[in-house]
Amino acid sequence: MTSKRIEEKLANEVRAVARPNVQKKVAQQAITAPVKVSGKAEFGYSNSHSGTHTLDPRMRHIAENLSPHYATPLWQALEDGDEQEAQRIVRE
Repeated sequence: MTSKRIEEKLANEVRAVARPNVQKKVAQQAITAPVKVSGKAEFGYSNSHSGTHTLDPRMRHIAENLSPHYATPLWQALEDGDEQEAQRIVRE
């Protein structure tokens, strides 16, 4: 077996064993930490005096920290692939 082939086999084994363990550890830490949700949106404004509504063409960045209380159900919904439940949790 060539050294290149041995190197490839070792790399594959590391990816197969180490990566899932690291991901599991990071997920466990994330469950107990606050979750930061961010997005961009275009907001409009209205003038109640004249009754006109105008879109403001600038995109705004919105970020909100969710309490750790929401982290566990949010991560579980994302892990289960339940996009609707994840969106419901974020809206709440």
